[in-house]
This record gives sequence, structure tokens and C-alpha cells, in this order.
Amino acid sequence: MGTRHLTCVVLDGEYAIAQYGQWDGYPSGQGTDILDFLKKDFDKDLFLKELKSWKTISSEEANAFPENSFPNSLNRDTGSKILQLVQDGEVDQEYRVLYNNIKFAQDSLFCEWAYVLNLDTDELEVFQGCNTTPLSKSERFYNKDFKAEETGHGNTYYQARLLHIFDINNLPFSNEFVEILEPGEEEEDNDGLDMAIGTGANIEPEKPTKSKDEADKALVSLSELAKKEFEIAKSLLTNQKIPASPELSQLQDIVERMYKQNQKYLKTIKALGFRFHMLDDEDGFNIAWGAIETEVEDESSI
Repeated sequence: MGTRHLTCVVLDGEYAIAQYGQWDGYPSGQGTDILDFLKKDFDKDLFLKELKSWKTISSEEANAFPENSFPNSLNRDTGSKILQLVQDGEVDQEYRVLYNNIKFAQDSLFCEWAYVLNLDTDELEVFQGCNTTPLSKSERFYNKDFKAEETGHGNTYYQARLLHIFDINNLPFSNEFVEILEPGEEEEDNDGLDMAIGTGANIEPEKPTKSKDEADKALVSLSELAKKEFEIAKSLLTNQKIPASPELSQLQDIVERMYKQNQKYLKTIKALGFRFHMLDDEDGFNIAWGAIETEVEDESSI
């Protein structure tokens, strides 16, 4: 699942590693991978020794690598595996390169999770995105020059916020780790949603299942997401140089993610009884409903 995240290492007050990851950034995914590494494989002395042989490079240097020999450490798929990659010491010297993506933590609408291995304090700090509360000056990702962006619905997203700190010498079991960070979280029941709304082209709700406010919120969420993604794509495409990560991977993934999110909200609108809340004109409804049905049908062909 595409859940963007950061895996960071702090040493002497500096970010020695700030690795962007594209997939499964939840505590139950990349988070437990980091937990397992720290509990089973982490050797601080060895890690520090190997880390010295790695260097941080610029976006221009990253882009200079040929596609067929692109370092794993710059790949968006590597994610938290960067910790094991550094410690193992099995990478040729020319590929021992890192790209510092710490600025990604400033955009908590997209940076959904951040994991910071603080080697100065022997702690694992876990940060959560989608933060709508300003940070105080004492918090890690606070930046006095940060300018929050207000969405059309009045939501303003700030930097990722600290959620919990773990002592790496006294780490919990994986189920406890997840429960602390994601208490009571349940996976989205897509099958249940499909059963509720149906997938046939001629199915339409007979009565509203939620309030008009719920339908309004679904439409606003769709609008905010589309606007945000469009602005990112526009910005990236107008740059002469696109950094290797995470911006390039964002650009490559934007169209697919926009499509999937659109489908999600279209289905939600349908399930909420869109006809009864949003359109009084029968002809206008038929046109809109036909477009929604076409989108839902097209999704199954991808």
C-alpha cells in the first residue's frame, strides 16, 4: 500500500540518514520492520562503523547514476531496509550514497509516518502525519520558516508530530508496538463497501444512508486531494532538474493515486445516496450518475 514515510537516523544532533519510503509506512508495516531490526540485528558499534563510509549526495549526483545501476539506497522501495543495508556493509563503496529527504517531514499531508532512530539518546521516535496542529519550538520538525498551506475546506496541515518515544534497549513486542501507535485501528472493509453499494451498472441507492453533510465532506475531500496533487505535478514538471527522490517517485505515482482516490470518493458519494442530496434536476442527475457508473466500471478493467 502506498503510504509515504521517512526512516531517519540522528547522530551528533544531525540527520545522518533521512530515507524516503513509498510503501506501507504504517507502524504495522515499516514500523514493525524497524522494530524487528532493532531487536534482532542492530549492533550499534557496527552500525556506527559502517555508517562512516556512507556519504550524502545532491540531487544532481543522484540523477547522474545510470538507470541500470541505480543504488538501492536511493530507491523509493528501500524504505526502512536502509538500516540493514548500512549495517551489513555489503555495498560497494561507489554505491554507499544517501539522499537526505528530511524536508519531506514538513508536508504531513503526504508524509504519513516518520521513524527517527536517535543514536544520541538510544531512542526510537515515531511521528505521525496528517497533523493539523502547529508544532511548538521544542518539537523536532518545527521550522520557523514553515508556511502552512490551508486547503479549500479550512484544514491546515503542519509538520509531522511526535506520537511516541521508545527506549531501544527496552522495546515492546510487535503487537504492543502497533497497539500503542495505532490503537483499535481496523483495516478498511472494501468488500463490505462493495456489497453495500453494488457494482452493477444499473444499481442506484433507493434512499439516503447518510446526511447531506456527509456527502458534502466526501466531495470536499475529493476536491482538496485533486488540487493538492495537481499543484505538486505542476511544480515538478516546471523544474528543469527533478531530484531523484522523493519528488521523482511522487511524479511517477501521482496519476495512479489520483485515479484510485477518485474511485474511493465516487463510491462513497454513491453509497451516501448522492441522488437525494445533491441534485434535484432529473436530467442533471442522470448525466452525473452515468459518469459515476462509468468510472466505477472502468476501475475493474485496470
